[in-house]
Amino acid sequence: FPSTGTDIYPTLLDLADLPLRPQDHRDGVSVVPTFSNATRSDREEPMFWHYWYGKDDNAGRGDLPSSAVIFRNWKLIDFFDEQEKELYNLSDDPYETVNVVKEYPKVKKSLMDQLRHWRRHWTHPKDYNQQKCTKIKEAFYS
Repeated sequence: FPSTGTDIYPTLLDLADLPLRPQDHRDGVSVVPTFSNATRSDREEPMFWHYWYGKDDNAGRGDLPSSAVIFRNWKLIDFFDEQEKELYNLSDDPYETVNVVKEYPKVKKSLMDQLRHWRRHWTHPKDYNQQKCTKIKEAFYS
């Protein structure tokens, strides 16, 4: 079951038999139901995250400023400074070695729409300033 740090709070509430508080954990979900199920189940909601700055020029693409979304078996990465996208079918390619963004334009569009919606509704708009991302990147690479 894919999960992220935003799932910790709702999971702890669920384990303590306390009511979930979606207003406090926006896109996190409780993973408690997966504890009793030995088979992997898919999340019903997409999972989002950001990576704002690079650490090392030689570390690979995972260190470039980006946002990403995983929904079911698909993962889309939106690289801020490069105006580039990568799309992976995690069921067929769990190590993300084959970018299939050109082969699945409808999946790309659907995931980008979800990512844009999340950016507008769950984060502060100033965080998506491309000039800011470029300055951060230059500071780390200089």
